[in-house]
Amino acid sequence: MNKWSVFLSNVLLALCVCTYASDEKIIGNLKRVVDGDTIYLKTEANNSIKVRLAFIDAPELNQPFGNDAKAFLKKIEGQKVAIDVKTKDRYGRHIAILFHRNSEINLLMIENGYAWVYTNYLKYASMPRRNKYLYAESLAKENALGLWQTKDYIAPWEWRKHSRKGYKKN
Repeated sequence: MNKWSVFLSNVLLALCVCTYASDEKIIGNLKRVVDGDTIYLKTEANNSIKVRLAFIDAPELNQPFGNDAKAFLKKIEGQKVAIDVKTKDRYGRHIAILFHRNSEINLLMIENGYAWVYTNYLKYASMPRRNKYLYAESLAKENALGLWQTKDYIAPWEWRKHSRKGYKKN
């Protein structure tokens, strides 16, 4: 690889990292819970934005514990929350960490067994946050919390892949 290619690769990598790391804080009310990892936020400017919770993947609604994950978030529906936006995805959703009364809700979802750590995207988190999420998931598994109560669980990304093929696990 020539020097120009190496330089260009490094610049592109830096842009990607900086884009993901550029946090934006938004305060509003949790307007609606779609499922265990997707919400609508009504901002203080009266805008409605769709938010996908960062670093986690909750069970789909038609999957075991999917409604439980949604119900956990619904406890704070209508209340004041804040999000720390990490980026936007290809669907235009804000990928963010959700906070309520100084609690990191994404992490609480993991700690209570309502979501998996979404390891494909965890690489964009800081090392301390990565470790915190992975440790929380291991404790939830060890204590058989939420979806970890059963040995017959399927990660949502696998569920979606098989569901598109018409497969449903009994």
